[in-house]
Amino acid sequence: MTHIDYNQLFIFEKLVENGSISNTANHIGVSVAKVSRDLKLLEKSLQTILFYRRKSGIDLTHAGEVLYNKTKELLKIDKDISNYFFDNTVLQKENININISSTKGFSGYCTTKWAAEFLGKNPEITLRFFTTDGDIKDSRFVGDVSISNQRIISSEFEEILIRQFQSKFVASKKYIEKQGTPKSFEDLKNHNLISYSFSDYGQKQKVDWFLKELQVKSKYKINSFFSMLSFIQKGLGIGFMQEEFIKESTSDIIIFDHLPSKTYSQYLTYRKDMIQKDQVKKFVEFIKKISESYQ
Repeated sequence: MTHIDYNQLFIFEKLVENGSISNTANHIGVSVAKVSRDLKLLEKSLQTILFYRRKSGIDLTHAGEVLYNKTKELLKIDKDISNYFFDNTVLQKENININISSTKGFSGYCTTKWAAEFLGKNPEITLRFFTTDGDIKDSRFVGDVSISNQRIISSEFEEILIRQFQSKFVASKKYIEKQGTPKSFEDLKNHNLISYSFSDYGQKQKVDWFLKELQVKSKYKINSFFSMLSFIQKGLGIGFMQEEFIKESTSDIIIFDHLPSKTYSQYLTYRKDMIQKDQVKKFVEFIKKISESYQ
């Protein structure tokens, strides 16, 4: 089955709405080269031509018209992809957006914790979230800012280290009653393991590091932290998750402090030229204060 990149679909939809590649690049705050590159990759993955360039703009092919209509349906139906978490409550004012790219999982969880406070101070702004299964690299950067555990090493970008957090092995009381507590790291080989894994996620944030060290396979591989939590709560196995996330989500999970843990970092990344947007500047300054509170 052909994998279609959601970011490329998003750019294609904006191309149709804005009428040209240059207008699309200006609208979403990325380079013309990136828009052209992603559109070519989309056509290559679909093995078809979606549009022709004209002096007056673009003309969609029949395939392009079909894809555009399907993409509109997708954005309306799939909340996990479009992630329009907040509506603009100031209807009489201009709709000012901040487009936030993030990976699925804990980054999205952290972002939603801060969103309400930011919007309370800036009610004229709408936050739009776009999550991806893939690495957020400079070639796939969509929107104004990114919140992720990944770093983009490029002179075009600035970053802020928001915080560091601990991940630990955890299990439900129900599982421990049936299978017992792992006595050591090596003892995990005798238990059902639940790991976090993306099908095409290059770095995997190294959250399944223990599988390689133990030379074992996980019983369940899941690409959602929230689904992982559900599996753990049902007593299906031992997972490796963020300590803070567990403590805030449930009191029925035991954290194994005697087993190895790992520290991960979270970054806000943005293009240097995006700071010229007033709403982006406000968001960056807000996140800076958040990061200071964790120091």
